Amino acid sequence: MEMFRRNNLLLDKEYVAPARGLDMANRGLTDGDMSRSQVVKVSHPDLLQVPESTYSITLAGMYTDPKINLTSWSDFNQYNVGYIRGWQEALRIFDGHQKLTEVSDPETLLQMLQTGRIDVALFTILPAKIMAKNLNFENYYFSDIRQERKMYMYLNQRHADLIEPLSESLREMKRDGTYHEIMGPYIKENK
Repeated sequence: MEMFRRNNLLLDKEYVAPARGLDMANRGLTDGDMSRSQVVKVSHPDLLQVPESTYSITLAGMYTDPKINLTSWSDFNQYNVGYIRGWQEALRIFDGHQKLTEVSDPETLLQMLQTGRIDVALFTILPAKIMAKNLNFENYYFSDIRQERKMYMYLNQRHADLIEPLSESLREMKRDGTYHEIMGPYIKENK
């Protein structure tokens, strides 16, 4: 990632389930977590936010039945809804929802939707589109109700000295056009 390169840092990415990744970073087993919303601050006190947003995601309900009409979060109550374990936002949105299915990874979520085991999957739009294409999954829809969330990088507190240099590098990338060059296609497709 460019902001690490600008600070002479090596980035080694490891993909794990969202909840596990946060726990590992909070306990100092990893250096941080690349992509979380602001809600992390409350539940993971040993993680420090790099205050410049890395990008935004758009959460929406993904479904296959054209008769489904989702214009508010309460419209989801009549359907079996799946989400990825560790997504705290899903727990807030669907607090009290009786038909929730929690899965460990995005592929399983999409397969459950594709096979009719759930009616709606809470997903981020662009990753859902990419995965659907890779699985030859067609004829899906996204809810009218969507939620955009700014995402941030979090570092374990032992790396507090890196917060400002990484923030400044990201701000500089946004000013000099590098950020848009890298993220432009993502931003365009994430709607």
